[in-house]
Amino acid sequence: YLKAIEIDPEYLDANYNYAVYYYNKAADLFAKARNMDLQTYRKKGKAIEEEATGYLKKAKPYFEKSLEIAPEELAIIETLQTLYTQLGENDKAEEMMNRADKLKEGSN
Repeated sequence: YLKAIEIDPEYLDANYNYAVYYYNKAADLFAKARNMDLQTYRKKGKAIEEEATGYLKKAKPYFEKSLEIAPEELAIIETLQTLYTQLGENDKAEEMMNRADKLKEGSN
């Protein structure tokens, strides 16, 4: 994906799929931490969650670029809303929620 983005930074599929790649890595790590017993979580859980957050941060610019390319793509908006929430960027999450609501209202 990165090679395709280097060739064409406006290539939506490459940006979106690269973001999803990192997002899924984060989701897998969060699930791993969530499924640990308490003793294991105390030893390893925080480190795994920090690694997962790092993947979310890597995904973020590629989701944002995807939204720039396709500003009315609901799937991107909703994913960014979730990502911003997970990163504690609540103002941005609320902005995405409002944007999604407007798009949904417009399609009715």
